[in-house]
Amino acid sequence: MKAGKERGRIGPAVASVLALIAACALATAVRIEVAFSDPNCDWKDPAGMLKSDPALLYYITERIVEAGGRPPADFRADPRIQHPVLTDIPGEFTVGQEFLAAWAFLACGGGMALHAFCVVLFSAIASLAAAGAWGLAREVTGSRAWAAVALALFCLLPANYRTIGFILIREDLSFPLFAVHLWLLARAARVPTPRAFLLAGIPLAAALATWHAMSFVVLLEVGCALLWFLRGGGGPFRVPGAAALLVAPIAAAVLVPAMSRAGLLLSAPMVLALALLAAGMVHRRGGRRGGALLAAAAVAAGGVALSRWGGSAAYGHVWDVLAAKVVHLGRLPADPDALSFDARLLWQGPFETLRRPGAWRLFGWGLLLAAAAIPRTAQVWWRGERPGEAGLYALLAASLVAAWMIERTSILAGLLIPVAGVAVLSRLARRWVAVGLAGAFLLLQGGAFPAVLTGHPLLWYVPRWRQAEIAALVEWVGENVPAEEAIAGDFMNSTAILAHTRRPIVLQPKYETESSRRRAQAFYETFFQGTPAQMRRLVRDGFQARYLLVDRYALGKIARTLGGLPDDDSPPPPGTAAAVFLSQDGGALAGEPGFELVYRSPPEIRQTGGAPTDLFRLYRLSD
Repeated sequence: MKAGKERGRIGPAVASVLALIAACALATAVRIEVAFSDPNCDWKDPAGMLKSDPALLYYITERIVEAGGRPPADFRADPRIQHPVLTDIPGEFTVGQEFLAAWAFLACGGGMALHAFCVVLFSAIASLAAAGAWGLAREVTGSRAWAAVALALFCLLPANYRTIGFILIREDLSFPLFAVHLWLLARAARVPTPRAFLLAGIPLAAALATWHAMSFVVLLEVGCALLWFLRGGGGPFRVPGAAALLVAPIAAAVLVPAMSRAGLLLSAPMVLALALLAAGMVHRRGGRRGGALLAAAAVAAGGVALSRWGGSAAYGHVWDVLAAKVVHLGRLPADPDALSFDARLLWQGPFETLRRPGAWRLFGWGLLLAAAAIPRTAQVWWRGERPGEAGLYALLAASLVAAWMIERTSILAGLLIPVAGVAVLSRLARRWVAVGLAGAFLLLQGGAFPAVLTGHPLLWYVPRWRQAEIAALVEWVGENVPAEEAIAGDFMNSTAILAHTRRPIVLQPKYETESSRRRAQAFYETFFQGTPAQMRRLVRDGFQARYLLVDRYALGKIARTLGGLPDDDSPPPPGTAAAVFLSQDGGALAGEPGFELVYRSPPEIRQTGGAPTDLFRLYRLSD
């Protein structure tokens, strides 16, 4: 009888896995519920909801669906994304997410609207980052119980839900892969076999291949390993078989078109990783520390030289904005000319600096856990012990700095705070104190969590009348603008037109290439500093387009600094294209020579909710 009872019990390992499954399901349900209950969203008709990056990804996904899950015929030479230039989609964009969405949509029969299906699918996939937190905590603490605590804390931090309702956004696929990589890397450190390191490198390669920005997250990881090596600890590749970690990332850097074109093989994280690999090889052959340092320095210097000679400028704008944020202490300078155009281009939206209210909103009581890790960080680094734990704390510190500099990277800190927190608590001498503190954190953050995620509309879809104006615009364009005619406009609305009407556009919001950034610079600086005649010449001769779209919100408010104007409510300089086309004077809008006003936001939409919005003007340029 007793043996039967033993067989009926759920073992600790099974219980731990069940807890992980339940946590992922809960996080998925939260994401779906918050998105689908938002009053500003329409999950049956995407008209009005698609804009900026998600609209571009939706366009690519829908075309793959239409091609039956295969690449469209013009996949390597798309004529619509950056007219009149042909765009090599897999060469310029990391397109793994689009194929995954298209294949899943086709496999499920397409019974749901594609944009709603993408929200459901990537709610589930984004929630799999919880598996990384669980596994990493399990490896660091050696305890399933503490892994369960980290899992619960992960699910309660709002930072881990930042992309709710975005439809399609790169990190929803790439970041869970990176989280799993960290877990498998910690496991490989415990079970150091070539197979274990190879396995840890596979999700890392997939993460790099599905989000351009992931290379900067990996740079933080490699940078922490480099600091440990310079401090006097053994490099990560001192362990036999650890070189297998780089097999998959190197293969991705060579074989994935977007990674190859962006120069991933000569990027900073790859060069530093290869430098550490060289140092590890010297160590394993019995060389001294001086020789290892010399080998690492030689490889790093060679990598830098090669990258300057034949590298890509894909990430130049990121380095510009990071340097600018350091120089200006995270505050946007009042004078736009204090920044390069590329820095101004990236310093907006999710790339804004994170302020204290935003930090509390994202991390809540987890900030206290992060602070609690400071003494333990100093201890392990001072003593030079526990390299895995030391790396975890260093990466947490780096992630918090990164989150301050660019809010979008807060997901990394959201992953690491729970893991580092339980690592600290698990080392406390008095177990009852550790358990009590863990319970207190869970209760405090659990109490704050519902208020953060309920009752607040998704800011991406606020205000609702803006979605109505976009829907009216794309409907009119689809019915009245010839299919082959290109439309020049801002990043946000151009992709809405592309996704809904398939009309060619001039600017796209994924400006990883030098040429795409220079096109944007010409458009915005001419609009805000040039005359209408100069704007007409740029659109007609430079972009070979006959239509110009002007949005009083996207251009008149969000994009002012891109054109070199202060970020305030001052009017544009007289005589400029901005002064004319952002006006609400009907006579001025319709009276500019060479510009025929063919569309303006309809009066019934302009007065929605009693608020005069009047966002859009579409001009046809005469020959």
